[in-house]
Amino acid sequence: MVVLTTFLVVACGGDGDGGPGAGTPGEGTPALTPGAGEVEALATLLATTQGTQGPALTATPGEVRAPEVAAKEDMARRLQTSVDEIEVVSVEPKEWPDACLGLGEENEVCAQVITPGFEVVLKVGESQFFYRTNQDGTHVRFADVSIEED
Repeated sequence: MVVLTTFLVVACGGDGDGGPGAGTPGEGTPALTPGAGEVEALATLLATTQGTQGPALTATPGEVRAPEVAAKEDMARRLQTSVDEIEVVSVEPKEWPDACLGLGEENEVCAQVITPGFEVVLKVGESQFFYRTNQDGTHVRFADVSIEED
């Protein structure tokens, strides 16, 4: 974090007022003193991104996460049923190979970036259905696979 902060301070330079740390034009001295607004922005960025490097691995018992809700709502829409009729079997953290969660369609352009998210398994009646979501559940894809339980 110290390296990141140092890099950002050097890269961003001073606050542009020519004050301390701004260097004299033509000296080639990099600015090492950020303005107050830059420090606040960096502090906010670090505070809001800390701990968001990957999906949450555990949930509090009874906690409903956005990926579960998104998958259940999509399944209810597809089956034209109530979300109350759909049971969540499991929610597992996964890393998908692209922004389409590994389920891109023909001629669909998918950003080739590892996308943290979840595999959500739902149960309706005796059938299980698989969904893939991104980390916060704003992108959900039906895996188009169902398994009949014996």
